[in-house]
Amino acid sequence: MGPLTWRSLPGCRAGFALLMAFTFTTYGPEPGLVAAPVTSTPCRFARSITPAQAASTDSEQNSFLKFMKLQKKRLSNRLAVSLASLKPKSKFGNKRCEINGEKYRSQKEAKRHQALLQSEGLGLIENLRREVRFELAPGVKYAPTERAKPALRYFADFVYDRPTCHGPVHVVEDCKGMRTDVYKIKKHLMATVHGIFIFES
Repeated sequence: MGPLTWRSLPGCRAGFALLMAFTFTTYGPEPGLVAAPVTSTPCRFARSITPAQAASTDSEQNSFLKFMKLQKKRLSNRLAVSLASLKPKSKFGNKRCEINGEKYRSQKEAKRHQALLQSEGLGLIENLRREVRFELAPGVKYAPTERAKPALRYFADFVYDRPTCHGPVHVVEDCKGMRTDVYKIKKHLMATVHGIFIFES
């Protein structure tokens, strides 16, 4: 047995012959070089695939495609949840809602308004209004070149009249969940400027 070279391996001889045939077809033979005929020597590493094996391969490919579609769907759902978590939230955790076309800053305010509407229907209160504006201080301009500061205002959640034996009582109500420092200042100014004491519900 002679030395082991690439020429002694049938598969390599077939591969080399195919490479030379492709080279001659594309670029043409070099001068003085004659192409050897391509032999049909089978490669010992090649194997035939039976119909059962081909069907099994197709089944595996279909399973893989289904798995990738499922992963894509799960990723889309996670992305949707992540985007939903990025939406701006209320500073104090209030959930905005809408009832019969009326928009509210919190569910507590919505429930209170519905209760006041029922009271108005029963005649217990009158002239129910929402988001009534009160001016606490006028606008001011500190310098001629500066822009004027807007007036300081307070918006009451509900304003209504409550009938009594001594006449109607004017009520300014604020449906508060959190008493902030700004609200405390405005409540103080409402009492000193307008002589109105805010009823907190």
